[in-house]
Amino acid sequence: MLTEKENLRRVHRRQIPEWIPQNFAAVQLFCPSCYQPHGLPFQGGTDLFGAKWIVETNAPTGAIPDPRFHIIPDVDDMPNWRDFITLPDVEAMDWAAAAARDLPTFDRENKMLCTDVMDGNFNRLQALLGTCETLIAMLEEPEAVLDFFDYHTDLKIKMLHKIMEYYHPDIIINGDDVCSSEGLFFSRELYDKFIVPFERRFAEAVKQYDGVILQHHVCGKCEDIIPTIISYGTDVIETMQPHMNDIVKMKELYGDKVIFNGGWDSYGPHNDPDATEEMLRAEVRKIVDTYAYDGSFIIYGGIIIPVDNSWDRFNEMNGWVFDETIRYSREYLKKKFG
Repeated sequence: MLTEKENLRRVHRRQIPEWIPQNFAAVQLFCPSCYQPHGLPFQGGTDLFGAKWIVETNAPTGAIPDPRFHIIPDVDDMPNWRDFITLPDVEAMDWAAAAARDLPTFDRENKMLCTDVMDGNFNRLQALLGTCETLIAMLEEPEAVLDFFDYHTDLKIKMLHKIMEYYHPDIIINGDDVCSSEGLFFSRELYDKFIVPFERRFAEAVKQYDGVILQHHVCGKCEDIIPTIISYGTDVIETMQPHMNDIVKMKELYGDKVIFNGGWDSYGPHNDPDATEEMLRAEVRKIVDTYAYDGSFIIYGGIIIPVDNSWDRFNEMNGWVFDETIRYSREYLKKKFG
């Protein structure tokens, strides 16, 4: 039997896998311990820019920017953004010590090592200025926003080179959450001006490293920007939510150019705390039947927040998802491809 890592590599190489890979089972997502983009895991706190993050008690696996505190006070302060934030010094970070701590904890034999090199530019400015204020600043202070995005992209590329030197990951994530359930948060003109040039520059830096998978993250309804994302040289697009995107149509249009990673209906009842084993297994079977017809698909799904802070329940529910993914999709692919 293949390892999760070997099986996922088959999909990346456009080969028929033994089973349809499950992103959360086949990938080990990490952040170097010499910096924290969202404060401490499960605790929040202050990040490397000086912004404050909080963790809700009912969602301990994720942190959000503290809405009561914006490190850049208001849109009018955007031209002077350097006066308000801490400017991280990449060279001063002890990368060697961090790698010595981190690498022994990774399961590189069985999982592909993946990192997102901090946030996308839009999400980072949201954390510093606020969401509404960021959107307003793109209109009222465009040069200042572009200046920050240029700085932040340079910082991400410096981080990328350090991570490649000390960690040698298999997958690097590009992208930004720029879409709602209805489409882009802003006009296509603003997307082309504020987002595309910087994502392209970061992608070009990643593509300098032979064999590294460039995986693009974007939640929400993203169909209209997929051709642009592909133009970066992207290998995989996540999270491809089916209640917002026509994944079958996207595969028909672009499946020869990029691999889609998604399929999980995050609005469905199988996400509820009282979801049954059969509900979760049925969702897996639906994903396989609908999107894995050519063997080229990765499932991005499962329970990402512990139910009532119960890790036992969290592990039980995801155990059903992972088990059914291997069991059912192995049988499905064997019948279809022999």
